[in-house]
Amino acid sequence: MRLLTWLILIAIGAAIIYYRFAIYEFTWEWGWANTYLGNTMNAIVLVGMILIGMGSAYPFGAFDGFGGTSNIIESTSSSR
Repeated sequence: MRLLTWLILIAIGAAIIYYRFAIYEFTWEWGWANTYLGNTMNAIVLVGMILIGMGSAYPFGAFDGFGGTSNIIESTSSSR
């Protein structure tokens, strides 16, 4: 399952970067992106890069501790 998630996130991130102009034409200008990042294209590429980074970190367990009940379940099952 991790491999499939890895492939999907990287593919979506690469597709966002590849089709950034079509996405830009669909969404048009983002005010916050123009203010803080210079233009909307930079924000679209940044979103794609974040997805690629998350996709490449996910198989190595980078996001395993973010579940709210993961520590509770582990501590109660080990105390029995």
